[in-house]
Formats: sequence, structure tokens, C-alpha cells
Amino acid sequence: MLGFPIPPPLACAVQPVAEIPHSLVSARASLVVANLVGLDLLKLATSTEEYIDKIFQYVLYRFPEVQPPGSDPDAIMDQLFLKAGSIVMFSALKNDQLPWKNIHGELGKLSDWTLKNEIMVSSLSLVSVFGLVTGNGLPRLLSATASSEEADRAWKKPGVLLKRAHCYLEMLQLHQNALMWEVPSSFFELDFNSVTFLGHLNNASLQLSVLSKNVWNLEKSIDDSFGDFSVDSLSKSTNFAMYVRIVIQTYDEINVAQRLLPPRIQVQTYFACLKSFLECYVCLYLSLDYYKKNQVGLSIGLVNYALALAQTKDEDRLRNTEEKNSFKDKLNLKNKFNEKKDAKATKKLESDNNSSHKLSKRIVHTNIVPNRVLETNLPQGLFENLRIVLALLHLLNMKFNKENNNLSFQKVVPVTEVSQNHLFGSSNLPSGVGVPLTSNPWYPRCINSETDKDYSLQNAYF
Repeated sequence: MLGFPIPPPLACAVQPVAEIPHSLVSARASLVVANLVGLDLLKLATSTEEYIDKIFQYVLYRFPEVQPPGSDPDAIMDQLFLKAGSIVMFSALKNDQLPWKNIHGELGKLSDWTLKNEIMVSSLSLVSVFGLVTGNGLPRLLSATASSEEADRAWKKPGVLLKRAHCYLEMLQLHQNALMWEVPSSFFELDFNSVTFLGHLNNASLQLSVLSKNVWNLEKSIDDSFGDFSVDSLSKSTNFAMYVRIVIQTYDEINVAQRLLPPRIQVQTYFACLKSFLECYVCLYLSLDYYKKNQVGLSIGLVNYALALAQTKDEDRLRNTEEKNSFKDKLNLKNKFNEKKDAKATKKLESDNNSSHKLSKRIVHTNIVPNRVLETNLPQGLFENLRIVLALLHLLNMKFNKENNNLSFQKVVPVTEVSQNHLFGSSNLPSGVGVPLTSNPWYPRCINSETDKDYSLQNAYF
């Protein structure tokens, strides 16, 4: 769902040592691609799975003694990983002739590349490809107008692939001691942090698939009512407080993942935009939750904050969203001139958002447009997702303002107070709760012939 910020490792056409059998060389050759443009990613994933399985098959062929009758599968896997580390696949490597591209680091003292290294990098590549497949499929899910039953079937498909990815991550985590990640190279992909990093992103993707489906359902419910909806009717199908906690869990997973990346991998803008995207999400659910608690003034303030954050036109404003001190810090203003200019622009936007008369003249799906930094750095699926969130926020703002101007007469909470007291990191927010992602670790067929029955990729996605 997230469309992982780091391109997946891709196999390069490097000649293996003569001892490697043709069947394994041929399986690896099927993974060699120039780039991912126009590529059948699911086919690449299937080929990668077959390649990983053949590696284990070959290692077991070389060392049949590691599988005595009645042995524990996990004990066998530990031995296979250790033995795979003794089989060289590529020898006398140079930094300009690596067996994989899109890997981060240098050889150092690692001149030989073993089958254990192949298992590690192939598995991480597979998990990343699964992430791309689910992310690429999101726009079609969000634009679907199918019946509820058909939609439910379609929305389950990302979960199938994310769970499948989790199986491989579980396999690497379970056998991390046998893998001996402390290698004398500096490759991030040969460091256990890479597994933990992808694990957090994979879990965040699952949470996001749940959030995306709910926003899609909310949009359909409002469309079916021709815009004449009540928050009470929406709350019958959505526990707003629970979805707030799912957004918080997603944000926490993203935060941990970002901290695991080494400084040489520069994707700060991606994470900054992703966090702004999640702030819009949390403002949506918080505004609905506070509205039900008869705090419409705070609901309007939350919506104002999200609309101002997402629609600001200054490209520099979202380059850095790490500071939490104020709304101006959020927008990363550079000097006094910009501070005055942006404060005036923000005040105008907030005023416009508070005016139901002005809002009613806007066209929701065409005029509520996220800024160019978000459009450039968010994957297409997340950007389309954000457009739906902003459209819902826009509708809620009209509804909340109309009620507040005629019935409630509450003071609208300013965006500075929203930023300081009601967003991520605030003590006013609950702890995150995520949809659990559980699965058994993956095993090769040479150990467990039943391993693929529950997770077949045939027709797994569209």
C-alpha cells in the first residue's frame, strides 16, 4: 500500500562460479530485468519465490545430512542457512560488478557472495515487490464502484500479498542467529535492520489498507445519500475512535521504520509527506469523533489544519515535517518575510474554510487539490487516497460550520492549538492499535510440501 520508498533489489547478470547447477542459474536469470517500468510485478514475485525455493533445494542436495527423519523443520532451516553460507555463488566481486542493483553499501572485505547472501537479498526483494504490487493496485480499488460483496473480495487481495510478505520476513527473523547478519560489509540489505525496516513498512501497509477501505466506504455512503448525510449514520459503520488509533499505529510504524535507515539512504521527503498524509487522516477521524462529543469547534479546527497543511502552495513548506512546535514549524518557514506572508495566507485559508458560503461554491473533487510536494513524493495510490480524504474533510467542514453558525456557536480552535495539542505525539491522543498481521514463517517445499497451500499467488491480485 505504501509503495516502499526504496526500490527493490533487482538481480544483475553476473556469471556465477562453475559449481552452481544450470537449474539454479536459469532460475536466477529469470529475475534479471533492466527496470520495473511496464513489468509484470506479480510474475517477478512468483519467479523470485521459485528461485528462493530452488536455493534451499540445492543446499539440501549438497548437504542431505541436515535433514534426518523426524527432524524439527526450524532446526533444519538453521542448518540450511549455515550450509548456504559455505557455498559461494559469485567470486572475486567488485563494487561495479555486484550481483544485485539497488542495494546500499560497498563490499568492504566481502569478496565472495554466498547462497546465504542470495537468500537474504532475494527475500527482501520479494517483500518489496509485494509492497509495490499492493501500492499499484490501490488506485483501482479506490475508483471501483462495485457492489459491496465484490468490493469486499477486491479489498481482501492486498491483505493476501502483505501476509505472504510477512511469511518471508518471519522466516528471516526466526533464523536470524543462523543467518549471522554481522557481516564485514556495509550493505544495508545484509543487515538485520533491513528486515525490521521492511517489517514495519509491511505492517503499516496493512493498517493503511484498512484505513483506505474505510475512507472508500465513507465516500460511497455519502455519495449514496447525495451529500445529505449525518455523522450518526456514518458512525453506525465506523468506530471513529478506533480508526484514530489505527492511524496512530500506522504513524508509529512509519516512525520506527524511518529511524532504522542509515544516513546514506536519503528518503526524508518521502517520509515527511507520508506523515503529513497521515495527519490529514487523523484529523478526519478526530473531527468526526469530537463532533459526536459535541465539540464542533475543535472539529472545525482539526479540519482547518488538515486542509491548510495539504493545500499549501509553497513547495518548501512540506520538505521537513519533523518539528512539532507549531503550525509554522510544520510548514518549515525560512525567514521573517515568509513567516508574515505564510501567516497571512494561512489565516485567509482558515477563514475561507470557516465560511460555509465560500465552501459551498467550491467543487469538492476538483478544487480541493493537495500541494505539488505531496503529489510529487507520494505514490499515486496514496495521492488518490489523499484526494478522497480532503474531499471528505471539505464536506465535513461545510456541515460543521453550518451547524456551528446556526446552533452551537462554539469557538473554533485555531490551527496552532491543533498542532500543539491534538496531533501525533500529544498526550491528548490515545496509544495506537493495529490490525494484527500474523502468519507462519515460510518454509521451502523440500522441508514442508504443504507450505504454499494457504498462500497461492495464482490470481492473488486483480
